Amino acid sequence: MAADMVPVLSTYHTDLVRAMSASMAHDRSLVTHAVVGIVSMWPTAQQAQSSKEVLLLEELQSLLELMTPADFGSLRVRMALTPLLQQCIRSEHCRIAQRVAEFWTRSACVLTLQ
Repeated sequence: MAADMVPVLSTYHTDLVRAMSASMAHDRSLVTHAVVGIVSMWPTAQQAQSSKEVLLLEELQSLLELMTPADFGSLRVRMALTPLLQQCIRSEHCRIAQRVAEFWTRSACVLTLQ
């Protein structure tokens, strides 16, 4: 990346997540597909970028708030999400671990993850 280029994703990310959440709220059947999709595109350990992972965790948190406990009970979602959350909570990057820990301060996420 050239030195004069500004990473624009972080600039627009909050608005994009808000738009994604609004669209998922209209068709909740897409939420589980989106969660599994985000998890499948997660950076590997060799590609790890804490800023990108924090942005993806923000997306996951907004999706978890739209999910019902039955959605989370899906084996497909549990098999995708549980190892990822465990990996993130053990992350060496404090921003990632802190972002995952915040999931448990949001009542909607807590109800979903129980």
